[in-house]
Amino acid sequence: MIENEIREIKIKNLERLYDYRQKLYKNPKLRDLFLEVTSRCNARCEHCGSSCGDKIIKDKISA
Repeated sequence: MIENEIREIKIKNLERLYDYRQKLYKNPKLRDLFLEVTSRCNARCEHCGSSCGDKIIKDKISA
């Protein structure tokens, strides 16, 4: 009995997720934007996915 209830809950959640994704396909919303203009950054922020730091190309941008 409990297994059937769990299965029904999972199916309802999957249906809700499907509906949500279909709405996003029809009317997408920008939630995140990542922009990396240059790799000439020496800040070495912990949250940043870029690992430029020691790989700075000197001739890429004039200071």
